[in-house]
Amino acid sequence: MDFSEKTIKAMSEFGLTGYEIKTYLTLLEFGARTASEISESSTVPYSKIYDVLNNLETKGWVEIQQSRPNKFYPKSPSSALEIIKLESEMRKKRNEKQVIDELQPVYDKKGVRERPDIWIVKGQHNILNKIKEAIKNCEEELLIAIPPVLAELTSLFLPTLKNLKNKGINIKILITRENSEHNLKLFKDFKIRVRDNMYGGGLISDSKQVILLLSEETETDSGAAIWAEHTGLSLRSKNYFNYLWDDSQEQ
Repeated sequence: MDFSEKTIKAMSEFGLTGYEIKTYLTLLEFGARTASEISESSTVPYSKIYDVLNNLETKGWVEIQQSRPNKFYPKSPSSALEIIKLESEMRKKRNEKQVIDELQPVYDKKGVRERPDIWIVKGQHNILNKIKEAIKNCEEELLIAIPPVLAELTSLFLPTLKNLKNKGINIKILITRENSEHNLKLFKDFKIRVRDNMYGGGLISDSKQVILLLSEETETDSGAAIWAEHTGLSLRSKNYFNYLWDDSQEQ
């Protein structure tokens, strides 16, 4: 039986060596076998086969029946992958704890004090992460101006916005007429107003944190935004938002 290169490559990415893959696929095809039979069928050298089988047992891909001679059985692929997943999650948690326990105290002591008030954020992924973070951490008031370039991505924030609304947080959303049909349906339960046009966009959270989009190319890696935890800039941005809000059509 021939197995695809994609499957073999995927197995290698789960940490199996070439010999281990050959051995497991042989057992999968022919069923329970002795070490010598596996070596012959898989072309894995007999001098290596016991080490390979022991490694596969440790990794959760093979079971051993104690007999004379021992026989080896393939375990279910889904069972083996579940073990890999659990081990990966445990390893990730250990590594996270190690990094946080040692580095977070250093950051708390020095990093925040040295951090600038205003940052330039580049690329869609980083900009969206900052927007999500600002929305999630809002406690009192959230003002959002959605430019056309972000209209199709606004649904990503809807569940978090609904949670904030249920907590009683004041949320105002300003949109352009170009995308009003989509966003009016999406945000029908929120305070929302429509403008004929709007340059840029962004949000102000609790009059303390502001994100201002700097280009109309946010959907590509060339997009950029200002992110600031700066009271002065946040208040100026809030005043400008309220000016636009008062000058926009109520829905």
